[in-house]
Amino acid sequence: MKQVAGIHWWYKTESHAAELTAGYYNLHHRDGYRPIARMLSRHNAILNFTCLEMRNYEQPVEAQSGAEELVRQVIYFNFNPSLIRSPQSHDLTKIHQIYQLLTICN
Repeated sequence: MKQVAGIHWWYKTESHAAELTAGYYNLHHRDGYRPIARMLSRHNAILNFTCLEMRNYEQPVEAQSGAEELVRQVIYFNFNPSLIRSPQSHDLTKIHQIYQLLTICN
């Protein structure tokens, strides 16, 4: 199991400054989570993603939080939902519900 921090602050800005500061090269034209996803997938590792259950409205407006968009990017575009866990909840049903919502929205 590998824990990956969901750096959601300033996600809605063009620079993604918080992610860049943390070492994730994740911009609008580059998916910084894809290399992590590929490496974990090769080893059938489980991703313990820290912002899985967060909602944008729970964060201060000035934070430009994109927790929901980040979850969409990580789960929908990169990971098999059965390989994802949340440190806050080990309920797989919740993770699959999130994935289903993302699928419906796209």
